[in-house]
Amino acid sequence: MKLFINAQRTGYSPVQIQHTMTVGELIAALEEFDEDTLVFLKHDGGYT
Repeated sequence: MKLFINAQRTGYSPVQIQHTMTVGELIAALEEFDEDTLVFLKHDGGYT
């Protein structure tokens, strides 16, 4: 199984970021996936 996360750039430094998730929120979001699931970040509409 593969998990693709659509990443959106909203800034270039941490002070420019309006919202992010906590580690707890990330863990909760990933609980439904098998621990061997491959994770890919998709940038630029999947181009990179």
